[in-house]
Amino acid sequence: MTARRSVDKIALLWDVKGSISGGGQSESWRIIIDHRALPLLLVEDECVIAEMMADVLELGGFGPTRHAATVSQALSAVSAGHWRGAVLDIRLQGEAVFAVAHALRAKGVPFVFSSGGDSRTDIPAEFKSAPVLPKPWSVSDLLKVSEAFFGRANAPSTTEAGML
Repeated sequence: MTARRSVDKIALLWDVKGSISGGGQSESWRIIIDHRALPLLLVEDECVIAEMMADVLELGGFGPTRHAATVSQALSAVSAGHWRGAVLDIRLQGEAVFAVAHALRAKGVPFVFSSGGDSRTDIPAEFKSAPVLPKPWSVSDLLKVSEAFFGRANAPSTTEAGML
């Protein structure tokens, strides 16, 4: 009972249920996953920017991150994994990232676009309501947007918070 109460206190959970049957036997199972343990997907073609973003997010308490540098890599990552959220550079080596946004939306994964210039004009109507993190972004802006849309995996330590 105590374990269940502690699980109930976690605000955002994914609850997966299923059953396996075969050979005349049936086994039911239930897995509860705290979504905050899932990684953030950083879709960015500039490796230095992706590494800096990963450092800021991980030190800021947003948990692990994974990086994809192309639309193809990002689509593979989305289909193969479970994600807490994603930051999508609008253009990856000249290719629009909107196929990745479609795949994330289909899985119910929140995402934020990131782009330089007047990026709102490049966004299709169906994604106009998605948040945009303008480049160059500040550490403060990245952390605020991430907090609002993904939530922290854990609180940053005092030492880490001082670094940010």
